[in-house]
Amino acid sequence: MFKKFLKISLFLSPLALGCSQSHDLLFNSGFESGSEQTIDGWKPGASLNNPDRFQYGLDTTRRSGEHALKISNPQPNDSWVSQDVPVKGGRTYKLSGWLKTENVQLTQGTVGANLCVVGSFIRTTSLKGTQGWTQVVSYFKTSPDRTALSVACRLGFTNSAVSGTAWFDDVEFREIRLPAPPGLPEY
Repeated sequence: MFKKFLKISLFLSPLALGCSQSHDLLFNSGFESGSEQTIDGWKPGASLNNPDRFQYGLDTTRRSGEHALKISNPQPNDSWVSQDVPVKGGRTYKLSGWLKTENVQLTQGTVGANLCVVGSFIRTTSLKGTQGWTQVVSYFKTSPDRTALSVACRLGFTNSAVSGTAWFDDVEFREIRLPAPPGLPEY
């Protein structure tokens, strides 16, 4: 009986310790390095890329550390700050982070502040209105030939125009080393 217990414990202990995940694949995922308008490892983008419609930078409103990423859309827009990440094909990944919102209003579409994979429909749950720090998570599988993708902190989405402000902190992107459950989206 004890041997069976020991075998089960040894099998489950890596899962309990979180060893089923790789290290964070993002650089500067806590947004601690850079300047007010330049965030090391990240690049901005927007559907309407002008200062009247999209502002971003490091901010002291944060969940942990010294800074968080702040994205503001004074007027309706779909804007993001993204990072290109190498991946392995046919693997399962977890995208997670903490978001806080203020006055996020949709004028078109259904998606507010979120984390996503650019160029796909893979994204976390979105936050709208004014919300305190909330953790969001999404799991997906890469296609067999995929070697890279772009992860984004986003205020808006494809066909979603949004105004307001969102903060992003402690964003993580990890490979999950367990079999993928059936039905995961693929990109």
